Amino acid sequence: MSRKYKFNDKAGAYFISFATVYWIDVFTREEYFGNIIESLDYCRKNKGMEIYGYCIMPSHIHLIFRSENSNPSGLIRDFKGFTSKKMLKSIEENPQESRKEWMLWMFEQAGKKNSNVKFRQFWQQNNKPSSPKSSFRSATQMSLTLRNFFYLLRNYKPLKSLLTFNDSL
Repeated sequence: MSRKYKFNDKAGAYFISFATVYWIDVFTREEYFGNIIESLDYCRKNKGMEIYGYCIMPSHIHLIFRSENSNPSGLIRDFKGFTSKKMLKSIEENPQESRKEWMLWMFEQAGKKNSNVKFRQFWQQNNKPSSPKSSFRSATQMSLTLRNFFYLLRNYKPLKSLLTFNDSL
């Protein structure tokens, strides 16, 4: 089921989380993790993505970003579309992937449930963006959300993460 969350402030910064279908823990291999890092780097260099921080967990990603082109929805759509294809291809072609058949079958099952997907679905469709400027009622609420983000980094031991800050938030 698709949930239509909106990026209300097109030029604003957002905190979003998105996960693989069925919360499959894909990002446990360096190759798969590298695909995400390369894609984030490409979006940063070529698509106008300002990255303030990210955290890659085994089955999902937390991202604080802003679209320089005022099109956050299109940016995330393109990112998820590209990484979906790249991840599925990497899994298919990885001879050392012990869970290959199971994961591909699960992605195929998810794709069958979604009329927008032709074969396999990698990402869940919802993002639920939160904007510090438009969604938070106060600086305290924004601070609590960032504190939760740091809590994730500290307590759930992400594979890797990068934190950078920009005063314009």
